[in-house]
Amino acid sequence: MAAASSGAAAAVAAGTTVDLSDVSDPTISMLWRRIYSHFMSKTVGQGMAVCKAFKQLLPPLVTHIDLPADWPSRAAAQKALQHVAATFTQLEELEISAEYRDDQPELDFASVSLPCLTRLTLRCQPLRSLHFTSTNTPKLESINLDQCREIGGFNLELPELQRLFMEHVEVQDEAGFGSSLAACPKLEMVNCYKLWGLGGTLHELRLPECRELSFYRCGINAAAAAAAAAAAAAAAVVLWGLGGWGARCTSCGCLSAGSSPSTGLKLWAPKLTELELRACYSLECVRIMEDPPGSPLTPLRVNLVNANIDPLSKRHLKQHPRIKAPGGKLITKERDDLRAMWGLGEGDIGSDEDEDEDDDDDDDGMGFGFMGGLPGMMVGGGGADAGFVPMMHPLLQMMMGGGGNVDDEDEEEWETDEDAVERELEQREAQRPEPDDEREHEANERDEDEDDEDEDEEELSPAEMLAAMMMSGLSPGMAAAHLVAAMQGEEVDEVSEGGDGGSGSPQCVIEEVD
Repeated sequence: MAAASSGAAAAVAAGTTVDLSDVSDPTISMLWRRIYSHFMSKTVGQGMAVCKAFKQLLPPLVTHIDLPADWPSRAAAQKALQHVAATFTQLEELEISAEYRDDQPELDFASVSLPCLTRLTLRCQPLRSLHFTSTNTPKLESINLDQCREIGGFNLELPELQRLFMEHVEVQDEAGFGSSLAACPKLEMVNCYKLWGLGGTLHELRLPECRELSFYRCGINAAAAAAAAAAAAAAAVVLWGLGGWGARCTSCGCLSAGSSPSTGLKLWAPKLTELELRACYSLECVRIMEDPPGSPLTPLRVNLVNANIDPLSKRHLKQHPRIKAPGGKLITKERDDLRAMWGLGEGDIGSDEDEDEDDDDDDDGMGFGFMGGLPGMMVGGGGADAGFVPMMHPLLQMMMGGGGNVDDEDEEEWETDEDAVERELEQREAQRPEPDDEREHEANERDEDEDDEDEDEEELSPAEMLAAMMMSGLSPGMAAAHLVAAMQGEEVDEVSEGGDGGSGSPQCVIEEVD
């Protein structure tokens, strides 16, 4: 390589002509790669179509293609895919983005060879099957399927695959799901959201290198349910989403043949640290296989919020050494899930059993909603309330105050919002310095006047107060400011709707009440 590079450089230094079509020279190849890395894939394709030299020069240099999919038919789609694979033999990254429509033609990668491909991303592109093996894509490390709607089935056997992402995907034949994941020994992350169609077949997952495994809101579709019902008697372990037809878990003996319907997951993943099964509503049976004696103990966090597991599974998980180990945890309540999301400690947040029916739907009722993963962050409905982010963290704690051990087997009695606020105010009042007699007398007179005015009014909870202030015309930000000020014994002294910078965000100055 050094000799070839010095040859091209020497020719330039000598003032002689350099053949830029000689892409076997590393210097020339690097030059063309840098030039065409700034061009869109469509531009490169157009250049190859009109210039014979481009058509001969570019294929071995192109390593990334972002292909917009607008196929008129399935035959045209498959022909385009085969042309890309045959032309760009050094392709490392392939992205195919289609318009979301019901009649989008499907692709079949089973007959396509991409020997250098390391990353594949498909958006709104149906697949005949998830067929990727060491024969056609031996170097594939990452697969990302987003809104791909339908996949015929699974057939993975990838020695280098490390990451698998599937979101809003429906599987027609789930028979090879467990065996496909097991055939990818380097798989470190599996992240599935609304992956539909799994259930009714044995899915024993063996993932020796996996560290993160998520099946958030995954389940079974109606078509798969009909087929699964006929095969339920022969199923040993069902993953999730299958309810109503008593499958047996013969390997762990947790259920008898005449027991109630069961769905479950059997998992061996010695390096797993995060297992997300949240909102898999029909999940009942979960078993984590033991590691060989002497193996390192990896702490495991399991999120089972809204997963309807049976008592035996819950006892199995609570007593599992990896979950009991320092750093391990079993999350079964929404309040504990919120603690992790908001970065709060034990006792900072109370019970919140109300569930969002569909987290894809915007909450238009109150004009704002939580933004997951960002402590203290809320999003204003009209964009003008972004300035009240810092006050949301104390507001959340005061409105949802509580505590307790969420891992207790039995449900505990959690205090209401009104009790939490009253307790918080009592604690704050106890910490205030003693006022002198004159100020105390004035405060008592003021309290008596306020009591006379409000004796006929019904006491409102903080949530009702917030809603009432917003219905009166206040923006969510100003309503929250008033509520926080009231709870902290302060008052909003001045309000400016325009703000200092003219951004439209309400600005307020909070002043303590003597």
